Amino acid sequence: MGDISRNFSRKEFACKGIDCCEQSAPVHPDLVEGLQQLRDLAGVALRVNSGFRCNKHNRKIDGSQESFHTLGMAADIACEELTPRQIAALAERIDVFCQGGIGVYVRQAVQVVEVGHLHRRGAPFIAHQNGQPIGEPVLQAHAPAPGV
Repeated sequence: MGDISRNFSRKEFACKGIDCCEQSAPVHPDLVEGLQQLRDLAGVALRVNSGFRCNKHNRKIDGSQESFHTLGMAADIACEELTPRQIAALAERIDVFCQGGIGVYVRQAVQVVEVGHLHRRGAPFIAHQNGQPIGEPVLQAHAPAPGV
């Protein structure tokens, strides 16, 4: 049982930094609603690897200065039972993620799915570190069709 949705608790979205914001966890309600819909479609638990990141922690991990994680509007998720591509395919059925974005990438040899508002709508999503692409893009970010 969660405290911000049926299956998610605020603690899961808390900043994982040390000596920064005392694990604050602002999270946008649309992100929570979309993740709950995704969890319901998947029928299995989803793990939030990274939710909110305070600016200090985001800098420490070399996150993008424009990261929507710093606004509580993106989450890196994983699932033991489904591949990242399967998670992404399910996420494509959820309006908030199709309007915001879905990215699948490899980070430190682990495939990660990011959902929420990605960096630039319509641009291929590739994780960056220190201004350089890291890993290989597996799937491009999805954005609404022009005029939507």
